[in-house]
Amino acid sequence: PGRKEKIQSSTDNWIIRDLNMSGKEPEKIIEILRQTVINGKFGVDYTIIPRDKNNELREKFLINDYKVKTILLSLSEDDFIKTEKSTSENFPNDIVHIFKKNVSLIQRYTETFDSQIIKLYIKFTWTEQIEFRNLIIISFHQWNEK
Repeated sequence: PGRKEKIQSSTDNWIIRDLNMSGKEPEKIIEILRQTVINGKFGVDYTIIPRDKNNELREKFLINDYKVKTILLSLSEDDFIKTEKSTSENFPNDIVHIFKKNVSLIQRYTETFDSQIIKLYIKFTWTEQIEFRNLIIISFHQWNEK
C-alpha cells in the first residue's frame, strides 16, 4: 500500500490522499482528483503551472477557472492514457498521470461564437516536494499529436 496522508483543504474538509499513486487504477486516480477539485480551492489546493502551452490555451480559447474545474471533474477512465515516473529533473520522484480529453471550446477573437471540439492533454501529480502536497497540473493544453 502507498503512503497516505490526511490533509485539510482550504474549505475545512479532510481528504485522505494516497501520495504514492504508482500502480493505482485510473478510477482511484480520478476519485482522488475529484476529491481535491470539489473540496479544494483553485489556486490554493490545486493549480496549473503557468507554462507557455498552458497559457496559450487560455489565450486562444474562452476558458476560465470554472471551465477548468468542470473539465477536471469530467475526466473518466476512457480519457486515461497512462501513469509514469516524472521526467522532470526537478521532481524525479514524482508520479504523473496523463489524460486526453475532448472538450467543446469557443475560440477567442472570432466573429462567430461557434464552439469546436479540442483535444486536451492533461498531466498532473501530487508532488511530495511541496509543503502542502497540492495537486499540481503540469499540462493543461491542446494535444500536440506528432
